[in-house]
Amino acid sequence: MVTRLQDDCEQLNQILAIARNPNRRSNAPPTSADSMAGPSNQRSSLLGGASRPVARVFGAPQPVPEETAETRPLDDRGLVQLQHHKMKEQDSQLDNLSAILQRQMHIGQAISTEIDEQNEILDQMSEDVDRVTGKIKKANNTMSKLS
Repeated sequence: MVTRLQDDCEQLNQILAIARNPNRRSNAPPTSADSMAGPSNQRSSLLGGASRPVARVFGAPQPVPEETAETRPLDDRGLVQLQHHKMKEQDSQLDNLSAILQRQMHIGQAISTEIDEQNEILDQMSEDVDRVTGKIKKANNTMSKLS
């Protein structure tokens, strides 16, 4: 198992080295990173048999971005405005999410405080029950001596 992990680590280091080398020739012989792009026993054993196709390989050429119906009629200035608008929407959504998470945090803290208080009450009740049980046993002993 250790040797398998070492092999996997070595393969990942090779992939990382390839990704860091921007001068890689396109006519170079296939490397371990190239073999990772296709289905292989090594890849499936490394990824636990995941059947998901490889979406991205380090050093592989990236697809050219495609225009959408939303961006097609816009010029450069319009694209920048659209980008700013989208970023403001995302910021607004993140602010809303942050507010929700803060509310959840406060609720969690309130629940924690309530549980702590309830535990203290239960501890006091347990001590009272123990004390009363001792008094009842003492009274029962006294009653048995009298009878």
